[in-house]
Amino acid sequence: MISGVMQLWLFERSEIPAPTTLADVPIHPIDQHNETHQHEHKHQHSHADTEAKTWFQGHIFAVNGPTRQYALLGVPAQNPPHIHGCMVSDHDTPMYYDVYVSEYIGDSNYKVVFCAMNVERNGGSGDAVELNMENSSAMAPSNTAVHSTAQAIKTLRLSTSKMLTGNQARQHLTKYAPDALAKYDAVGATSNNKNKDIVVCMGGVAMFF
Repeated sequence: MISGVMQLWLFERSEIPAPTTLADVPIHPIDQHNETHQHEHKHQHSHADTEAKTWFQGHIFAVNGPTRQYALLGVPAQNPPHIHGCMVSDHDTPMYYDVYVSEYIGDSNYKVVFCAMNVERNGGSGDAVELNMENSSAMAPSNTAVHSTAQAIKTLRLSTSKMLTGNQARQHLTKYAPDALAKYDAVGATSNNKNKDIVVCMGGVAMFF
């Protein structure tokens, strides 16, 4: 088990595409699905749209055992479950993420050490990220290049207790994640409000294996 505190920041897929590689090897978020899959999904009118519109990255600071910092990445799930539309309402349709937790090696390198597929995020929680996966039996994807060093997470709970936006979020990223801020600024250069899309979530996280 690993428990600790987390900080993460959100990106809109329509403005900032989700990454296609992790630790220098390919991953395949929903943006890279083939055209056939996209065509089929659009015509499944009886199913709720569980494709996440955002992705996130951040840090986890473990507080049980030796103090350790991990990198956190959540991309739209490659194979999200199809939920019948009658089971959910438009404003609280769950979204699904593939979550990767990486360990830092030196100053700039890292390797994926934990992963969880199809982690549910409540669609009704707004910008606050609330993730939950209980006793998952899902196997890691077949992309062994990414997951050869990763242990499957069986239970994951992540909850936002504090959220920063606007200037507060900008100041936070200036200190802790200047690369993420640069992504926002690249989009904000064509926007009337350069802070409008900056969202930082802070809270607790627990992972069981």
